[in-house]
Amino acid sequence: MATAVDPDLSQLADLLAFTKKVMEAEEKRKAADGKPSEHRPADFKPINDEAVTKTGITLDLSQVNISALPVEVIDVISRKVERLALSHNHQIFLPPQFAQCARLRYLNIRWNQLKTVPDAIFQLSALEILDLSKNKITTIPESIKNLTSLRFLAMSKNRIEKLPVCIGTMTNLMKLKTEDNPLSFPPPSVWAFDSGAEPLTEGERDRVVCMRVQIFMRQRQAERNGPNAGLGSDEDAR
Repeated sequence: MATAVDPDLSQLADLLAFTKKVMEAEEKRKAADGKPSEHRPADFKPINDEAVTKTGITLDLSQVNISALPVEVIDVISRKVERLALSHNHQIFLPPQFAQCARLRYLNIRWNQLKTVPDAIFQLSALEILDLSKNKITTIPESIKNLTSLRFLAMSKNRIEKLPVCIGTMTNLMKLKTEDNPLSFPPPSVWAFDSGAEPLTEGERDRVVCMRVQIFMRQRQAERNGPNAGLGSDEDAR
């Protein structure tokens, strides 16, 4: 954020005033130069240049001492904000009304001590980049498949043991970040890289991981739908 010390916006009036101020400044800047705003979260990493050049407002509410995103704020941002950062807050609660943020393409809720992914997120059909890293999440539910536009899913440093089979059907998904989770499904063989092979960049590795996971999940889905479908679960098959 622009200030040297992050503000305390735990009071609704302060949070609303800050949000409106940032959004007004963004709109004025865009109107003045006709370019996408340079005001974006410090850790905003678009999947490619297209994610930057698309128009839309960026709102950074990281490290502002909030434990929930109030409905009043959602009413202000829902029709204009495309990139939203909520990292480093307090197990932040996202109410059902958060699903009204239909333009949202980038969402960062890392470092929030979350144990589950807020349900409202799974209704954001325009979402392309979702960063869930560095929480305490144990499960990625099947409803992740509702994010039909999702291209990059970051979930490093959580407590996830299994990924849902539906990831194999998410045709727009290109990158997965899964490091530092106690993952047992897919099995270790899916994640293993040949130590003697040419080193990959971080982005290349994320793409390879995504491809391998999706291939494995599609194979598992085919097994589910085969002659013995219905005779056992994924747990039984392992």
